[in-house]
Amino acid sequence: MKTTNHFLVLFAILFTLNMGVAQQLGDPGWVFDESKYDNRFPAMREYAKAGVQGGIPYRYSTPVKQTLSVVSGDSDMANNIQSAINAVNSSGGGVVLLKNGTYPIRSQITMKSNVILRGESKNGVLLEVFMRFQGASEPKKKEVFFWKNIQNAGLEDFSMIYNADYQGKQMFPLDHDWAFSYFSAYSIRSQNYSNERVYHDRPNFKYHTVKNIDVIYVRMDGNTKNCWIDNCNFRDSGSAHLIISNLSKHITIRNTLVSGAFQKGNNGHGYGINCSGTYVLMVKNTVKNVRHWAIQQGAIYNVVYDCHSETDMNFHQGDLGLNLIEKSKIHKPYWHVWSPFQTGASYHGDPGRGNMFYDNDVIDGSNGKKYTDKKVYTFNRDRKVVPMFNTPPKHGTLYAMKQSGGGGQNQLPVVSFSGIANGAQLDEGASIRPIVNASDPDGNIVNVKLYLNNQFIRQENFAPYEWGHLANKDTQLKNLEEGTYTLKAEATDDKGDKTTKTLTFKVGSSNSGGQLIANGTYFIESTQSNQRLLSRSQENHKAIMHNPGNYSDQKWVFNHIGDNVYTIKNVKTNRFLEVPYARCGNGNNVATYTSAGSNHQKWKAIKNGRTFVFKPMHCQNVALDRAGGRINASVHTWGYSAANNNQKWEITVSSDNRNLASEKFKIDNKVSIYPNPATHQINIEGVQQSNSPIKVFDFYGKQVMNSSLNGNILNVDKLPSGIYFLHIENGTKTKFVIE
Repeated sequence: MKTTNHFLVLFAILFTLNMGVAQQLGDPGWVFDESKYDNRFPAMREYAKAGVQGGIPYRYSTPVKQTLSVVSGDSDMANNIQSAINAVNSSGGGVVLLKNGTYPIRSQITMKSNVILRGESKNGVLLEVFMRFQGASEPKKKEVFFWKNIQNAGLEDFSMIYNADYQGKQMFPLDHDWAFSYFSAYSIRSQNYSNERVYHDRPNFKYHTVKNIDVIYVRMDGNTKNCWIDNCNFRDSGSAHLIISNLSKHITIRNTLVSGAFQKGNNGHGYGINCSGTYVLMVKNTVKNVRHWAIQQGAIYNVVYDCHSETDMNFHQGDLGLNLIEKSKIHKPYWHVWSPFQTGASYHGDPGRGNMFYDNDVIDGSNGKKYTDKKVYTFNRDRKVVPMFNTPPKHGTLYAMKQSGGGGQNQLPVVSFSGIANGAQLDEGASIRPIVNASDPDGNIVNVKLYLNNQFIRQENFAPYEWGHLANKDTQLKNLEEGTYTLKAEATDDKGDKTTKTLTFKVGSSNSGGQLIANGTYFIESTQSNQRLLSRSQENHKAIMHNPGNYSDQKWVFNHIGDNVYTIKNVKTNRFLEVPYARCGNGNNVATYTSAGSNHQKWKAIKNGRTFVFKPMHCQNVALDRAGGRINASVHTWGYSAANNNQKWEITVSSDNRNLASEKFKIDNKVSIYPNPATHQINIEGVQQSNSPIKVFDFYGKQVMNSSLNGNILNVDKLPSGIYFLHIENGTKTKFVIE
């Protein structure tokens, strides 16, 4: 009992300390910094009140009460989500956690006070919306998430997308410069609107409003207070993404992407964020491919800070002024006809007094004009943007915030590996099962990501954080080829800070030692296709890939100089493989030349698993590379990477190479193998006895399997990728490949 009490006391201390620690604006613990007050701007104190009072709760501080997963065959998960929200609300509040998956949504979800709807991960949880607006008789059907008189509720860490399949036709909005409003479409693209696939409600356009997709993602209505949206993706709404009414206050929208809308016509369609509230904090959001980011209809003391907008910031109609936009990128595309800071039409009324725009990176794509100075701007009586003050605030900001209690520092995650040691030497074909030990001294671990040679493997969200232990996952960690590998773990805590840990290990024997390739004549083949390297006079002796044939221009004579350095001569032309003019770097085409006296005509061979890499001696940081991995590609040099499949080459014995064409590896055309290449098993036809003993040799003649057929099926799932030769007891021999 004493141990338990001590643990609870320790947890309470850590929790209390952490309440004063904040790493992101909008977290707990941020207060107005009086030392930065400038009496020319009394609204600074009001701006400090924007957002959830007390901040968005840390992820670990609210318990998970309900966990949901996608139910197979359920065409509408909205009812399940609604039931979980209701239950958590009735129990006093907490988190409804959605496990990774795609959730079909066909009915409205009503938010409840003190409930957080959270996804397991932003990119792993997708709400696919199929809702249809049935008309004015059911007005609330327009919103996916409806909030009214709600307090202390939030949406976190998931994505939404609208499925607008209508009468058998899938209507996709086009992003980027096709996603514009009806004004710009009419004036700029009027001759091309038949290709837009963007839906408007003006009769002079090819496509008209499809009323039943007039669906909004989020509406905060009534006296909704201290609510938030954090770390979400809202893509391709039916008509609008987020509406905050003029009675809602102390709202935070943070780290959220808003992009694309099916309807971009008038009457409120195509708005990304439509803010009419009070004390709304919008920080680190991205809004693009929509009609407006609107601040209007009673909006006052709202803050847009450190955001990215690819549409206009539109003070559209009846805002009350004193709203702030600071330190944001407003890069209005060329096709969007409004100005970066815009008001509604004259019949909408004048913008409010005292709106302030300061220290923003503003580009008007339609005329190339940039606004990057430090003046404080506002709207004048003529609705134009003009300087309010030609000098900046005294302390360089109008949104003067600091962490309370001295602003303690977040303690970073602690990370270590188990299951594999730094510097380990493993046998070729080995598989690894790394475990990452991750903890956070002052909070929780949100996720751990694993990388092999900087290639992302998979993310784990809950301890134990382990990989390679599941049969059908993490194949990159299994049956490893010879080489040197770097393993990296990245742990992220609930304040967004990260710690990385790396280790290196080796698989197989060292590349040093004896001669890797015997002198002789070979084909140089791609591991990703059956094409071979050749060089012909009709392509000015450039090195290119070509379909295989028994042609001398595809045959290459390898001559070992020493230390696995070779000259490589084309049989047809007697010219040597080289990097012309000794160029060093990416994208230099390889060709052949009449002599091989210089280092750029000599190649270092490095064994990479069952394949080879070739580096030009004058430039050892690049390697022979199949350009872009294409069929019939040119061959060039590119920065060396052991994981780059375009730099892996099979060296196949040519029939000209009699001394290396061992009798053991002659091919018997009476036997057929399929599939070839194979992955898990091969079927063998043409063998007289279905249980015949067989042996399998690798490309270098080493026996790697001694087994027997099982009904003409041979299991090869334990063999790593490479070229193999099948030797059946009756003398039959044939070749197969494992991918």
